[in-house]
Parts: sequence; structure tokens; C-alpha cells
Amino acid sequence: SIILTAAVFIQGSVLPKGRFSNDEDPMKCAERAYTMPSPDGSDTAFICRSDGRVDIWISASGLSRNITSGLPESLCLFPNWSHDGNRLLFFSYEPESLPYSRREGEIWIYDLRTAGTEKVEVELSRGEKLRVRAPFWISEETIAFLGCNEPSGRNFDLYSYDLTAHRLEVLDRNPPHFRWGDAGSSHFLSEAPLSGPENLRVIEVALGLNREQRFQMDSILKAEKRKLLFIKARTDSIMRDRSLTEEEKRRLIMEFLEKEGDYEGIRRSTTDGLERLLGPLKFDLFRDVVESLWFLQMAVPALEIRR
Repeated sequence: SIILTAAVFIQGSVLPKGRFSNDEDPMKCAERAYTMPSPDGSDTAFICRSDGRVDIWISASGLSRNITSGLPESLCLFPNWSHDGNRLLFFSYEPESLPYSRREGEIWIYDLRTAGTEKVEVELSRGEKLRVRAPFWISEETIAFLGCNEPSGRNFDLYSYDLTAHRLEVLDRNPPHFRWGDAGSSHFLSEAPLSGPENLRVIEVALGLNREQRFQMDSILKAEKRKLLFIKARTDSIMRDRSLTEEEKRRLIMEFLEKEGDYEGIRRSTTDGLERLLGPLKFDLFRDVVESLWFLQMAVPALEIRR
């Protein structure tokens, strides 16, 4: 691994402090998703869309509080509890502030004990600022996140950051399992074990889709899933055929995939359909949300960086 020098700036108490109160009753917010219980189950964090913003709320002991309403960025996503349940890690950015490849994002830590929020802003030693996505806890004082510092904004590296020692480390350079061509397409939504209503709900809330857009997106994704299931069923059938030799099975599968199994074509068709439906701005946001979902739910366990 490569150790980098990082300049880290902590901005404390940037959000209003105060006790939880029913004045901010989350039940008035119908657009909510990504419910994350704390380790001991006493508190719950979730994202909520209201008045053009997506904020993070915490419910504790029957009382609730919006913890991100004071942030300048209008999109706050993927709350992640520390192991002891005292802190909440998340990231935010402003979807409309810059072109996609220049949206940097911010990492935040909310402390339930002080009701204070700190911003962790990480820069490389040469003064470059990382675009960050999908932060999560490795241990009580170490977080990890996806970061990108190239102009295209397409290839992310996996970083860890020690909050105590102030050390930034590259865990994986451009992980092969995390590229837009593979993970960021809608193919994830058809194949991920946590796809279905949970992930789709996160996308709907983050993007602010109306009922017609939700229906059309669901239709596009279901069409993709039917095609993928057809390919799987046919290849499984060939593999189960005991009358065929292994060489014959390989040949038949290759012939079938060349004729019917155009994975890239299926992904491209689905991606084009979603971009036409959502428009360029929301499609970029769709990509950000799907990439982060995929990484947090699939790549993190695969890398065995877990609690």
C-alpha cells in the first residue's frame, strides 16, 4: 500500500446544537429511505427528502432530529454508524453546483454525545482535493472511502484515513470491480442481493422522482432483468445436460453468448433508456447513488473491510 501525506481540516460545530424534539417530526416527510439502526438498536438514521433537499435524520427514544439541515449542500446520503453507536459518518454534495467530474463531495461526522458535526476535508500532499464517495467505518478511529483525483472523474481509488494519526493510505488503486462500466450501470440493480424495493427507494428519494418516472424506471429495470434471467436460464440448462461433454458445453455456451448474450448491449440499452428518462443531471445523480450503493453493499464485504 502507498502512504500519502494528507492535509486534514476539521470544522467543528457547524450545525446547530440542541436536544431532540418532536418539532421536527419525520412523519411529515413521506419521502424517506435508507433506514439504518444503530449497533444497539436504540437509534435509527435515515435519509429524507423535503423542500428540495435530501437530509439525514436520527430518531432516538421516540424523538427525532434533522442533523443536516444547516449544511450548504442539498444532498446528504448513506449514514453509517460507528461501532459504538456514538457517531454517524456520511457524505454530502451539491448536485447542481459543478459538472459531474468536478463534484468533490464532503465527509462529515456527527457526534450524538455533543450534537456537533465535524467536516473532514482530505487533500493530497500536492494540494489536490479528492472527490469522495461512500465513506464507512473500519474501526473506531479509522474510516475508508472512495476517492478520485483525475480529471475524468471516472476511476476511484479506495482510501483509508486514521482520524487520530491523521494518516491517509491507499488501500486499492482503481479496484477492477469498481468501474462505471461494470458497477455503475443498472445491471447492479438487477443482480445485487439487496436490490428490489430497498435500493430503488433510495434512488427515488435521492432523485425526487415522480410517480410516472418511478413506473418507467421500474419498467426499464425489469426488462433488463428478464433478459439477464433468460441468459442465465439457458446457460444453466446447457451445463445440466449430462449428454454433453465439457467441451461441447463450452462450445454451445460460447455460441449462445455470441448470439444472445450481449451483456454490454443490454447494459448500454438500459443505460440509454434511463438517461433519456431522467435527463443528464438526474442521470449523473443516479450514477453516483448506484455506485455508492453497490460499493457499500457488495464491494465492502468483498474486500473484507467489515465491522
